[in-house]
Amino acid sequence: MKNISRIAALGLPLFLLSGCFNAPSLITEEYSRMEAERDDALLFETGDSREIEEAIDAINSGRREETHEWELPEPEGTLTFSNAKEELVLTLFDDGETIDEYFVYVELDLE
Repeated sequence: MKNISRIAALGLPLFLLSGCFNAPSLITEEYSRMEAERDDALLFETGDSREIEEAIDAINSGRREETHEWELPEPEGTLTFSNAKEELVLTLFDDGETIDEYFVYVELDLE
């Protein structure tokens, strides 16, 4: 009985912590092109599916905070994902980017 309560005591925090890491993906579509712009100048562009997927994975797994009550600073630029059907434009900041109502802390190698 003592072992069961130890397992339960260890399992409960792990269960609660796992809920923090299972946030829904912010980007669910597949994209064939990614471009970053700063000051209306093209900073980075790629059609490499591996690089695009790495950026999407980093955004989807990055720490995020809701921005409902934020006063956001001046944006640094934009990050655009596109495919034949649609275009998704994210606002870039020094520490991350925004998507929907979230600020995602992520460092992307865009140079």
